[in-house]
Amino acid sequence: MGVSQLGYLVLDVADIEAWRELATDIIGAELRGGENGGPLRLRFDEYEHRMALRPAKSNALVAIGWEV
Repeated sequence: MGVSQLGYLVLDVADIEAWRELATDIIGAELRGGENGGPLRLRFDEYEHRMALRPAKSNALVAIGWEV
């Protein structure tokens, strides 16, 4: 058994609006959440979301999940 694909990413991001623009205008992701300072979730496929972006003071990788 091995890794088959990326499952999810959780990132802390300093400029959430720049990520929102990148996700919609360049990547074409479906946006979910993001209201009231909560995480912005990005949907790319049949899953609820693959990426969660949390507003923060600095950029950081918080979590990564792999499908095995």
